Amino acid sequence: MSSTELRLSTFCGFDLDRVPALKKALTEVPGAAAGQSRAVGVTVENAYSALARGNGVSPRNLGLDDGSQGTDSDRSGFTAPSRDAADVAADIGRRLAHLLACQKLQEDGYTIDPSRVFDDEPAPSEQKIKAALAQAKTLIDRDSQWNNTDDVNDLKNKLVGLTAAEAEAVVGQLSDPDLKALNEAFTERHIGIVDISQGLDNNGRIAIANALYPGLSTDQLHRFASAMTSLAPALGGTDGSGNQDQNGIHYQWSNGQLFIDGKAAPSEIQQGDLGDCWFLAGLGAEQQVNPNFAQQHIRDNGNGTYTVTLYQDGKPTPITVDGQLPYNNWNPPQTSFEHSPSGASWVQIYEKAYAQSHGGYANIEGGYGNVSMHDLSGKSSNRVDPDDTSLNDIRSKLDSGVPVTVGTNSHHSGFLWLHSDETFDNHKLVTSHEYIVQSVNNSVDPPTITLRNPWGQGANPPETVTLTQDEFNGHINDVDFGG
Repeated sequence: MSSTELRLSTFCGFDLDRVPALKKALTEVPGAAAGQSRAVGVTVENAYSALARGNGVSPRNLGLDDGSQGTDSDRSGFTAPSRDAADVAADIGRRLAHLLACQKLQEDGYTIDPSRVFDDEPAPSEQKIKAALAQAKTLIDRDSQWNNTDDVNDLKNKLVGLTAAEAEAVVGQLSDPDLKALNEAFTERHIGIVDISQGLDNNGRIAIANALYPGLSTDQLHRFASAMTSLAPALGGTDGSGNQDQNGIHYQWSNGQLFIDGKAAPSEIQQGDLGDCWFLAGLGAEQQVNPNFAQQHIRDNGNGTYTVTLYQDGKPTPITVDGQLPYNNWNPPQTSFEHSPSGASWVQIYEKAYAQSHGGYANIEGGYGNVSMHDLSGKSSNRVDPDDTSLNDIRSKLDSGVPVTVGTNSHHSGFLWLHSDETFDNHKLVTSHEYIVQSVNNSVDPPTITLRNPWGQGANPPETVTLTQDEFNGHINDVDFGG
């Protein structure tokens, strides 16, 4: 066989002659299995009859019902092939159609991902690919200020409708300048005194990321996501903007592991220069009562993207983000917001997904633990005054698997109490700050409650603090119970 013939008969390691032959053979298995089953049954029936004649008795005396041996495929061992072969053949048929369509795309000059050519997805449509590229070119060739929302949403709808193979082909045809131009078209802006809206709203940006990110190859994902900064949550406008920790803040790809040894713990939470203690405390409280919470709600897509399941009005809402995280321009750069002491990135990915769902990091500053836990779990939650609960009640809730956070009081000092303090009680607690409730100890007198600060390790005030009932009543503003 010549090298040309070999190339034509194989594609991405698949033999284009043998795969169809396998499908055909599997299609024939149910009929062959039934025939073999009948043959075995007849053989067994003849053996019983011969045995009966040799003993001068009726076959019924040997427990043989007339005709049963000819149809008892289960006893003859042919049930599984008869039942499953047709489904397997259909599965291979779908994958084969996908494989051949990917081969055609490559022949026509499109980029394909060799690792995805045998996916069980609908065969990619070159017509859909061309339609998406044509609409993209319309936006690319036009100054972004003249791109109306309808045109941008038309491209969004075409992109959202693509399969993984189709998305790979579309992105592969777009140059880096093309992607930059599309990013400008997608960027949401309001123009003029009549407040004309252009670009994509947050739901549109989330829809594109959810649809395209999980299926792209790593190379194409990095090209696309690095150019499409409009699809990531905005970094500016936070209360700490201009602080040293946010000096030169930018997105940068992270090499950290999602989980260390597949585990996650509240001690890996370490709040950065972002006022989202309420969100991180809620996340830590959920993880504390369910050590697999984060693992159950984050899916690693295997290409540098992650799909986080949040909840809106109690309904699961997937949010897909890439692995680029907010870094400053220190030497070496450090993550500006959440930064786990273990090097795991699961908290940062959760924080980014939550910021994405709200349209930017600035939009998740300030809140209460009950809102965080509701958005994280989809379960009902509530916030109560400390006087309306007790340490014993909180202990009971924790023992039954209910996550709990608390918020501290504000504190003022100085002339006429005009100075707003950051800490109080000899730097024991942070003012107006959300804490994870770690435990309640009823075996001591007086009972105590131990709180974990989402500022994390090495912080001052300390990572954990233990309060008596009186201190709890004096320092805590609200108690938040999850579902």
